[in-house]
Amino acid sequence: MIPKSAAISEDEARAIIAMPKAIHGNVEWKNNPTSSAFFKATFVVYDEKGATIPGLTVELNYRHSNVANECNHKFTIFKLKGNRPLRAYQVEVYPASRQSHRENGVAVFGPHQHIGEQYEPINDVSALTCAEYAGWMRKFFGLANIKFTGTYSPPELHAGQLDLGI
Repeated sequence: MIPKSAAISEDEARAIIAMPKAIHGNVEWKNNPTSSAFFKATFVVYDEKGATIPGLTVELNYRHSNVANECNHKFTIFKLKGNRPLRAYQVEVYPASRQSHRENGVAVFGPHQHIGEQYEPINDVSALTCAEYAGWMRKFFGLANIKFTGTYSPPELHAGQLDLGI
């Protein structure tokens, strides 16, 4: 969990979410040097005219698990303040039966979203499972108002290309 002090305000986050955004380029996964189970892809964010949006990045995180229906995926928009990246928007994917963290003293289970400092459940996700990383990525892009124009390569394969149709 990102401490509330590491997130921007809910109002600022909602303004960022409302902006039409795009990310370009192929998904290039990098292994976490301290754990071969974690992978990350990072993108620069562009406005609808093709100019970079200063201080915004998108980060996709994938955790490989050998256990069926187990996951820990994070899809995040960060806003740079000074030299510190703060969470603007995030979708976290966990199994519905697994507690990911506590929010204001309440246990949070399963997939959910953070809008700045505010936690909210995600509606309409019953059809998505942990194994459907591309589906969760599409869901994040839709919720975050992001158009993806690159080519998707599944993190668990590191080879082959899959068209997301976004």
